[in-house]
Amino acid sequence: MPSTFASTNAEFHVGRKPLFIAAAAAIALGVLPLFAAELSVLASRDMYTYFPFIYAFIGFVAWQRWQAAEGTIGPRASRSWWPELLCLSGALGVLLLHAGLFGPWLGGAAATLTLAAAAFVVRRVRAVQFWDLWALFLVTQRMPLEADRKLAAALQQRSSGLSSLMLDSLGVLHVRAGNIIELPGKPLFVDEACSGVVSTMSVIAAAAVLAVWRQRPLLHTLLLIACSVGWALLMNASRITAIAAMYSWHGIDLTAGPQHELVGLAAFAVLMLCLWSTDLALAALAARIDGWQEEGFSLERGRVARFYNRAVSFLLFPQPDRDARLLDRPAVRPVPALRLGTLAVCFAAVGLLHGYALYANYRASTLDRSGVVARLLDLDESRVDAAVAPWRVTKHELQERNTISELAPLSMVYYLTDAGGDHTAILSIDFPFHRRWHNVCGCYTNSGWRQTSEANHALASDVPVEGGGYVTADLESERGTYGRVAFANYFEDGRLIAPPAHLPSLGYAVDTLIHKWRHARQLSLRPQKLIQIQVFAEQEQPFTESQQQELSELLESSSHMLESFLLGQNTPEMLPESSKQLSDSGHAGSGTLQE
Repeated sequence: MPSTFASTNAEFHVGRKPLFIAAAAAIALGVLPLFAAELSVLASRDMYTYFPFIYAFIGFVAWQRWQAAEGTIGPRASRSWWPELLCLSGALGVLLLHAGLFGPWLGGAAATLTLAAAAFVVRRVRAVQFWDLWALFLVTQRMPLEADRKLAAALQQRSSGLSSLMLDSLGVLHVRAGNIIELPGKPLFVDEACSGVVSTMSVIAAAAVLAVWRQRPLLHTLLLIACSVGWALLMNASRITAIAAMYSWHGIDLTAGPQHELVGLAAFAVLMLCLWSTDLALAALAARIDGWQEEGFSLERGRVARFYNRAVSFLLFPQPDRDARLLDRPAVRPVPALRLGTLAVCFAAVGLLHGYALYANYRASTLDRSGVVARLLDLDESRVDAAVAPWRVTKHELQERNTISELAPLSMVYYLTDAGGDHTAILSIDFPFHRRWHNVCGCYTNSGWRQTSEANHALASDVPVEGGGYVTADLESERGTYGRVAFANYFEDGRLIAPPAHLPSLGYAVDTLIHKWRHARQLSLRPQKLIQIQVFAEQEQPFTESQQQELSELLESSSHMLESFLLGQNTPEMLPESSKQLSDSGHAGSGTLQE
């Protein structure tokens, strides 16, 4: 007998229960690997560390509503299944479009579409809706095109300006330089004060949670979220002012350690009180106008009152009447087993592929500290000193990055000063990453820079590569400063990687999309270890031709140093067979390097 959810004389068929459960498991298997990669990225960013609390809230409210609607049958019980199949097809398309390992944002998009399909299914089983919780789930997802970082950057700029005004009013001696508040003897970075629990996204999420919990109308919710951004701006400025004032007046450093976390928690507690007060104020200000149908109200005033009441009471996702048992609703059509089964098989296949590929990349990125990683960690600083002369290395450090990202897990960063001590630059060796080509310009544009030019340059190499060379690009920041970056990519055996040729007739945007698809998004289950070397400089004025040439020469000499170091560490017996043939022929091959 088929499994059913029944209420008196109404019946909801779910078809064969084993098929339904197997399809749900297969869909989860397809979505979870890439979504787990997205959660890893969210956990690594201070502005999104709140997401576990949001998921816990969503689960708690969903369970309460599900229990309260027991015995009812949903309003979609007799409808066709095309919304669910459309959402699942979209999620599968997103996963197939990904076809690689370095875009976990698409994992969040696939999870969002899958949860939308689940919300449609729930509306068949019981008279309950989860769409407001689905909208709340969207708040935990990263915005596309790095819009969240741009919003945070804009907030930092305004927070630094407002905090500077507050410090002036308190008589605290300081100098503001962009996002830095310079105190006597200590610079205060505003980005440190705008991260963590009082970040823009966490405050927006708190406002959305409050609106869902109190079941506020749409206009009320939008106004509350808008006010939350203002409160975040004011609270961050107050937080910066308090930190600066305590250091200036009493010499107490609140920029690090437990005291810094306590300041953040205190600011968030005050912020929540402000949000609660704002919510109550909006509820009082946007109260319905009663009695407009009574005598004494003119026709025009009655129309205005009716329109106003609709505006302030409109619920985008209204809760159904949970007392209605909907006994007369006809039985639903059976689950489309063939289409659902086909989707389930495809989801299972793409989930296994992504799961294994993510494991392969994670293992190659983080667990293997031998080979090229160990050699580069032992790179003698005297080699770098000789390569960058007449520039001088003033400091160097090893930085670790998120492994599931556009950047390499490790970066050896050298801070350079020219012979006269007038200019500074940064030399970075990033390793290992697993691409055929990585355009570092995208990392700078995602961090708020605007790219104004890009050019390929030839670079002499001990192992010649047709079209091989390095790339230079000019950048401009929102602060009005200018940047210049030059970079090259190498295989671990010392082979220079040729940058992809540009297609100027198609335009820069189309060209970028083509090369992202052909080079950056391809799947590699046995990834090669690649190394990137880059030189970056920033200054207040545009770079002159002589300065550009100087930075290019700095990149070239550093690249030759890195290439000779890698080639010197690889004897012919240690090199892969493809590399031996490459060295004998003097041309770049396309074979995959074996570990």
